[in-house]
Amino acid sequence: MQFLSLLFTFLPLMKRRLCFVVCVLMVAFGGDCYGQVWTQKASFAGTSRGDAFSFSIGTKGYVGGGQDISGSYVDDFWEYDAISNTWTQKGNFGGIARWQGVSFSIGAKGYVGIGCGNSTVICKDFWEYNPISDAWTQKADYGGGERWDAVGFAIGNKGYIGTGQSIIPYQHNVSDFWEYDPLSNIWTQKAHVPGARSFAVGLSIGVKGYIGTGYDSTNANRLDDFWEYDPSTDTWAQKANYPGGNRVDIDGGHFTICNYGFVGTGNDIPNNT
Repeated sequence: MQFLSLLFTFLPLMKRRLCFVVCVLMVAFGGDCYGQVWTQKASFAGTSRGDAFSFSIGTKGYVGGGQDISGSYVDDFWEYDAISNTWTQKGNFGGIARWQGVSFSIGAKGYVGIGCGNSTVICKDFWEYNPISDAWTQKADYGGGERWDAVGFAIGNKGYIGTGQSIIPYQHNVSDFWEYDPLSNIWTQKAHVPGARSFAVGLSIGVKGYIGTGYDSTNANRLDDFWEYDPSTDTWAQKANYPGGNRVDIDGGHFTICNYGFVGTGNDIPNNT
C-alpha cells in the first residue's frame, strides 16, 4: 500500500515564528515506514513564505497562501507531484490572500479556511478545492467565527477545526472545536479541547485526532500537553506529554505515516529548536 506524507516548511517572517527552509520536503512511499531517511526534493516553486496552507490528495501535495518575505499576503497555489518531483502552479486560492489559516483534505478534495487576511481582517470563510477541475468553491463559513492560529485535521469523511485566537475579544485564545460534514455542508460544535490555546499542533492517526502544545489561555506560557479525540464518543483523553518540551509554532513539522504521528521543529524559546 502506498503512503504519502508531505512536510512543508517555510522561511521565518516574525521573531516568534521559527520555520525551516522551503526546499525541505519529505515524501514516504511503499512499505518501508521506518527508513528514517530524509531526502531533499525539488524546492518549492513559489516565492519563499511563512504560514502557508498545505494538504495532500492521493499522490499530490498542495501548498498555497501565506506571507512572503516582503511581508505581502499571497494567494498563489501550487501542486507537487511526488513521482516526477515537480511543482506546477494551479488556480489561485478562491478567498482573499491570507496566512495562519487551516487546511486538510477529505477524500479527493482539499479544504482551506479562516486565518488573517491582513492586520485588521480576520477570516471565517471556508473553501473546497477540486483538483480535477482546478476550481475553488466557497462553502459554509467556519462555525466558530473569525479565527486564526487554529488547528485542523480530517478523520474519515469529516473535517475538524478548533482552538486558535478569536476576534471577540481580540487575540483571545479559545478551546472550542467544530466538525465539518462536506456532504451536508454543515458545521457542528463538539466537545471543547481541554485548555484554550493557539499556535498548537493537530493531526489525525486512523480514527482519532490529536491536539497539543501551543500557547495557553493567557497567550504567554508554552504547553507540552497532548490530547486524543475520539469522534465516536466526542471525548478527549490526555496522552503522554510531548517529549520535546513546551513548544509553539510547529507549523509544517507534523505528519502521519503508517499509523504513527510525527511532530518536530517549532519554537521553544530561548532555544528556538
